[in-house]
Amino acid sequence: MMSNVSRRAAFGLIVTFGAAAFTGDTSTGAEPDDTHSPAPAEAATVTIKDVTITQVDESAGTVSVSFGKKDKPTKVENVPLQEGARVVASHVLPGSVNNLPFRWEYVRRLRGKVVSVRLRASAAGLSVVSIASGND
Repeated sequence: MMSNVSRRAAFGLIVTFGAAAFTGDTSTGAEPDDTHSPAPAEAATVTIKDVTITQVDESAGTVSVSFGKKDKPTKVENVPLQEGARVVASHVLPGSVNNLPFRWEYVRRLRGKVVSVRLRASAAGLSVVSIASGND
């Protein structure tokens, strides 16, 4: 069952990122011209559970994570943290602990631990919105 969840999460991430990055006009099959600018892509978010934080790079503002099978995990490396990113206790249960200010110390403490990560895919790329230490 773990492999099905991981495959679904990976597939959802790919579909979400592809949909968010698509901004061109394909109604005629021609390249868009300068007189008609395409509508900006909406940012889409996806939450992936059972993610292990493998690397934290505070100077670059990125984290690397892995999820899925232990012997062949799916890796997402050097994903930037979005401005206003949060480390929360839970993505599902709201509470006062979810409103703490962001500190890199919190992210470093979660390195090697299993968490949930909320990612945002947009035309600008993939970014981390929040990390839930509760893995919900």
